[in-house]
Amino acid sequence: MLDCAELGCSNEFMRILGIDPGTHIMGYGLLEVNLSNNSDDVRFIKAGAVYLKKPTLPERLFEIGIFLQEFMQEWKPEALSLEKIFVGKNVDSAFKLGHARGVIMMEAIRAHAEVFEYANRAVKKNITGTGAADKVQLATTLKMLLALKTLPE
Repeated sequence: MLDCAELGCSNEFMRILGIDPGTHIMGYGLLEVNLSNNSDDVRFIKAGAVYLKKPTLPERLFEIGIFLQEFMQEWKPEALSLEKIFVGKNVDSAFKLGHARGVIMMEAIRAHAEVFEYANRAVKKNITGTGAADKVQLATTLKMLLALKTLPE
């Protein structure tokens, strides 16, 4: 269980930034959770995608760092949730993703946010009830849980 006092939150509310790392497109979502009185109140703040346009991997990693520095400074999340790395068919892609995750973790720590890592299937199972949920099922469930009128990008 996340403890707001341990993470340095200013009150009973804690901001959590979730990142879906990528070296061409990086997704993010920011939530605020009410930790007082065992409340399950979760408020959607914002979400989006960062399209990394630079031609080389080092330049795209730099773009990730700059985006996160600015985001963390403006929104001040106390915690960062990051997808654990997995190796699929393309080992090279996994290594590149590892570089992106390293930049993300570094910027989170620089901003004094605690980093939590979760397996993709575990997140899907906790949200939808099945670890094999597809993107449409996941998006539909999140839209309902967060009481969103439309889905973010």
